[in-house]
Amino acid sequence: NIHASSGTESAILETLKSDKLTKLKSKVKIVQEVAKIEEIFKLFSTNPDLIAIGFDEIRKAAELGAIKELFCADTLIRGVSTDKKLRIENLLNLAEESRASINILSSEHITGQQIIDLGELVAILRYKI
Repeated sequence: NIHASSGTESAILETLKSDKLTKLKSKVKIVQEVAKIEEIFKLFSTNPDLIAIGFDEIRKAAELGAIKELFCADTLIRGVSTDKKLRIENLLNLAEESRASINILSSEHITGQQIIDLGELVAILRYKI
């Protein structure tokens, strides 16, 4: 249970910063990420033209404004060369400019590992390109 000591603003802020709530938010995020990964695999089998994989495919889709959701493994951002990191950041910005939802997945979680297995960069498209 998450508890506030009173109904005052400071008590509510204290509750929002609590470890229990932070852990709960983390669990909810993981559940949402798992659902998105399941959606990717479902589209692979039912409508593979709505999936883009890898930098080149995703860049083309981003330039066309076709990306609905973009999934990026954190390994593409952390511990890579400055040049590669800049290319990925530019791609993420391009996708975001066309209203794509950007999801950076931790390689420490199963969802991040699944994205890594798929090539570290995967997008669900709004339409076939």
